[in-house]
Amino acid sequence: MRTRVCLMALLAALLLQTTLSFAQTTLAVVENQVTTSNFYETTPTIAQDSVPVDINDNTDYVVYTSRELLNTGLFDQADIYYQPLREGQANGPPIQLTASLTDDVLNDASGDFIVYTAFDDTFSLSGSIMLYHISTGQIRALGDHGLVRDPKIHGHYVVWLQGGAGETEVILYNIVTNVAQSLAGPVPPTVQVEIGSRFAVWASLDGDYDVEVFDFELNTRYAITATAFTDERYPTTSGDWIAWQARDAASPNSRIEAYNGRTGELRTIVNDGA
Repeated sequence: MRTRVCLMALLAALLLQTTLSFAQTTLAVVENQVTTSNFYETTPTIAQDSVPVDINDNTDYVVYTSRELLNTGLFDQADIYYQPLREGQANGPPIQLTASLTDDVLNDASGDFIVYTAFDDTFSLSGSIMLYHISTGQIRALGDHGLVRDPKIHGHYVVWLQGGAGETEVILYNIVTNVAQSLAGPVPPTVQVEIGSRFAVWASLDGDYDVEVFDFELNTRYAITATAFTDERYPTTSGDWIAWQARDAASPNSRIEAYNGRTGELRTIVNDGA
């Protein structure tokens, strides 16, 4: 069965009332199919191009990885595509960004740029972090240090993981100045890096998993969590907020927590024993 990328368009806003309970909240969605090929399409990411063709253009697009299942039962190397959108639906044919012998996967997008990992082949853990400039069609390598993966981009900053198992570090790259720096690791090793407008976030493993950040406003790194016997991992960030999964060592259940880097508020989002 082929895999299809679909876009969920939100059509109803939540009523912001203090008396509104979860049971009273209604979320209406419309699902639009974005891809129709016979290939396997994965890791869709939605972004908005910062360089529209004209003022009336809807510049939303979704970027994804596409790969073919060969007659041998093995997958061919993957390529990166992006699909322009208009009002949540595909606008014209998809645009193929890569057609090389490398295995191009793990994509992300922000504005006029798309990043991905170009592994040497489908069986390799070695590769390069690549940057595609939509308006010019230019592709260049940002990091070529062997074991690199999971690039994420916001604005003119790109982060990725670099290094082998147990010795992974977080790399930050400025695509304007072409300067790369290590934010954390390889001791302790790091995992699960993400980036937003204010923070780059990741989890570090030093006995337990803890969430750490690099604050672009303060130009400094610090830990958000340091709870003994609790794994805090899978961080994500938007604006001043950072959210993550917390799981106590003695419990099979997880909870979702969030922290506001401007106000210092720590909030439990859900803790329902699941």
